[in-house]
Parts: sequence; C-alpha cells; structure tokens
Amino acid sequence: MNLYERAYREAERHKWLVSERNGYDAGEGALRDWYATRWAHFCRACQLQHVAGRVRWDQFDPATFGTLHEAIASGDVLADRILDRVESGWENLHILLWAREWGLPMKAVLTVLERIDVNRARLDPDRL
Repeated sequence: MNLYERAYREAERHKWLVSERNGYDAGEGALRDWYATRWAHFCRACQLQHVAGRVRWDQFDPATFGTLHEAIASGDVLADRILDRVESGWENLHILLWAREWGLPMKAVLTVLERIDVNRARLDPDRL
C-alpha cells in the first residue's frame, strides 16, 4: 500500500469534514492543516502497522514487515508496552529512561526499539 496516496485521501477527508463543519469549502488550507498537524503521527502509525505485520507499506523496508508479529502474537508484554508508548508519541530516549526507571531488561528493550525503528517513520510529506 502506498503511504503517500493514503495520506492524501486522509487529508482530503479532513478537508471535507472541516468544510462540512464550516459550511464552506475549506480548500488548500485544510489540506495544509492536516499535513502540519497529523502527518508525523500518521507516518508513525503506518510504521507500527508495518512492523506488526498488519499492513505492508511500500515506503518501508519489506524486510521489516512483521518483525514484531511473533512477539505480539506470543503475548510479549514488554513489546506490547513499548508499542503503546511509541503509539502515544514517545521517542526512543523516553522509552529507554522509562525502562531504566522500572528496571526492565535493556537488551530486550533495545531489540524491540530496533525492530520498530521509529526514526524510519520520519518521512517527508513534500514527496507528494
């Protein structure tokens, strides 16, 4: 699936919703608003779908597709908690500090973070 095409559909949907709420065509401003406020979170969510094996996104490395599927399926609580935090917008440093504070096994934490590779989700919206 193409992330950029899906993002544009989401931005168009946002434009339609804003237009309906305002009672007039919100135009390009609504599209720019979506990219300014939602693009980064959208990309991160897509990256998580990709590594969890739920959606294969063309913009992410095919070799990383489903790399966390087994951990999720087996009920790995640590992977689940880290995924929750990444979905909430936590960065790697925040997760490492949290793990240290709770005395979690750092090697396991680093393995999950490497598989997620949240920095790979920092795509440029200007490629549209």
